[in-house]
Amino acid sequence: MNSKVVSIMPTAETPIEREEQRLRVFENKVLRKIFGAKKDKVTGECTKLHNAELHALYSSPDIIRNIKSRRLRSAGHVARMGESRNAYRVLVGRPEGQRPLGRPRLRWKDNIKMDLSEVGYDDRDWINLAQDRDRWRAYVRVGNEPACSLKAIFLLKNKCGDEVHIAKNGVSTG
Repeated sequence: MNSKVVSIMPTAETPIEREEQRLRVFENKVLRKIFGAKKDKVTGECTKLHNAELHALYSSPDIIRNIKSRRLRSAGHVARMGESRNAYRVLVGRPEGQRPLGRPRLRWKDNIKMDLSEVGYDDRDWINLAQDRDRWRAYVRVGNEPACSLKAIFLLKNKCGDEVHIAKNGVSTG
């Protein structure tokens, strides 16, 4: 008999996705503790809240969005520092010596580039973008929006073929 194992849970492909999945599981566990069980009005039984019900009760962005938004915000601070500051030198500097064997580890600025690409910024030079505080703040705010609104931004961008422009008060297409 040839049997195939099918997983119900979505599998994470990269180490970053695995960590994000673990953080989401932890967040849901904490929210279930906070909000407790749901009591059925008809039968009177207590049942566990589903993920969608949890996120409907807790209207703040999920923990991953919050982490990415804070990482973008602190990257903006570091990018605006002068060249004499140690944090800026670490950000733009190149370490000396040999790298270890194997796949290169992700650097902090690689994570920043991935976070920016998720909110629609695909240009390579994000340090110059960070110099304009208003534009940078708009990208950071978009990164802290719930995932459904980010999905709507990408759908608008793909359907209309328009560029997405970030304004002071939010996102607009134009």
